[in-house]
This record gives sequence, C-alpha cells and structure tokens, in this order.
Amino acid sequence: TGYLVHNLEFTAWAAMYAGCKQAALDVCDQIESFLDEQKLRSHPMIATFFEAYTATRTMVLVRFGMWDEILTEPEAPEWAAINRCLRHYARGVAYANTGRIKEAREELEAFDKAVTMIPEGEWVMGNQPAVEIMPLGRLVLEGEIEFKAGNRAKGLELLGKAVELEETFKYAEPVPWMMPA
Repeated sequence: TGYLVHNLEFTAWAAMYAGCKQAALDVCDQIESFLDEQKLRSHPMIATFFEAYTATRTMVLVRFGMWDEILTEPEAPEWAAINRCLRHYARGVAYANTGRIKEAREELEAFDKAVTMIPEGEWVMGNQPAVEIMPLGRLVLEGEIEFKAGNRAKGLELLGKAVELEETFKYAEPVPWMMPA
C-alpha cells in the first residue's frame, strides 16, 4: 500500500511541477480509487499513515488555480483530519484569489479549528507529524489572504515566515507540503 501510493503521489507532484494538470488529476483519481474510504478505515494505522495521500487532489487544484472546482469540492468525512484541514486551506486560497476576502478569513478560522482535530503525533504527512506541517499551511493561507486584500507587505512577511518554516522540515520525497511556500 505504502509503496504504491507513495509512487502515485510522486507522479502527481512531478506533474504539478511540469505544468501537466490533466496528468496530475488523473493520478489523483488513481490514488482515490486505491485508497477508498473502506480501505482507509479498515485499520487505524492505514488512515494514520495514508489519509494525507488522498488530499493530493486538493493541492493539485490549488497549484492550477482551479478556484471554482475547489469551492464545489464536497466536505471531507469527519474522520479525515488532514483532508478537512487542506480543504479549508484550499477554499481560503480560492476565496482570496477571487476577491472574497471575508470568506477567505472565515476559512482561515475553520482551518485553525480543523487543525485541532488532528490526533497529535499520530497522523503523518511525509516523514513528519501532520500537526508540525499545518503551521506552514496557515502561514501560506494567511499570507495569501493578506496579499490579496492589499496588505502586500504583511502578506509577503507571512509568506517569508512560511519559507523559513518549510526549510526546517524533515527530508521527504515528495515533500509533505506539495506546494513550496
């Protein structure tokens, strides 16, 4: 399970960097087909280690600026902690990029709440606990919101902090946060 989904995520990551939107989305379909809810919920360790892979589509949609698609994606199941966080992250970025700053700020609040629902130290992204990765997502989201709201200096400051934080992450291929700050 681990080797296959790792390679699929790596393929999506490479397609994102190559600008191959359809290839990245096709790989997301493969990941979601392989790691369906039944498989993820079949054993506690499966969800702990592999739920993050099913959030790959969210990062692909952000990478390609697919704002409408992001805003119509269904809510993640209650147990899917990482997906819930990344959905709020993506929705916040989408709202910010479509000039809906109030809604973007609401998604930032929802992101913060969702992060508190991740079982600490257990659920992983790459080689690191997800709770250690999510502060990067928060900085990127808040930076994006501030920049798009016209507070460019604050936005760039937050994004700069995100870059600094990202540099402290443990080595992983692909990286746990698929969009570099």
